[in-house]
Amino acid sequence: MRRDRWPEIGADKANEATIVQWIIEGQFSRPIKIVAFNTEDGWSRDVTLDIAMRLLDLNQEGVALGAAAREFVERVTGQSATAIV
Repeated sequence: MRRDRWPEIGADKANEATIVQWIIEGQFSRPIKIVAFNTEDGWSRDVTLDIAMRLLDLNQEGVALGAAAREFVERVTGQSATAIV
């Protein structure tokens, strides 16, 4: 498990599903901001809210979120995520 301060993800794993799963698994200890880059097309975009909303949706569907994921969702969306046991 990699816990770099500013982790980069290779193009083969740089997709919403992988990022969401890694946050759920706790592979990012305190996610702050998530930025998507497309160097080929010359753009970058802050996708923090998109990812937080996806996590909140999954949580409301019954997916358990760890403490770091819950804090991220609550900070970004202003909505409470639940710990499901």
